[in-house]
Amino acid sequence: VVDKNARMADLEITILQKSGQIAEKNATIAEIQKELADRDARIAEMEASSAEKEARIVEKDARIVEMEVSVAEKEAIIHEKEASIADQTAQLSGNNATVADMEATAAEMQARNAEKDTRIEELEANASEKDSEI
Repeated sequence: VVDKNARMADLEITILQKSGQIAEKNATIAEIQKELADRDARIAEMEASSAEKEARIVEKDARIVEMEVSVAEKEAIIHEKEASIADQTAQLSGNNATVADMEATAAEMQARNAEKDTRIEELEANASEKDSEI
């Protein structure tokens, strides 16, 4: 009976020791679970932050595309204006040539007119001379 009582006492001590070990392990598990929960929360925060940053990047990419389109449109307008300026410059050169031709023609006509005036004066003088002879 003493052996059994001693054996029971030993088993009770072992059970108490094992219960203490179980409590320690449960505390360790609870601590690890808390760390995992904290890490899960941190991961969720980082994922949310990453999603926000990705959304900002997408917005910036869209803005860049809009600006590139705007620049391309403005470059097209500039090319149109440059072509128009070149056309108008060519037209102006043509007009200048026409004006120069017309001025030359006017000068030629003025010279011919002066010649005719001189001829008229000569003829009038000649006619006056003839009249005085009559």
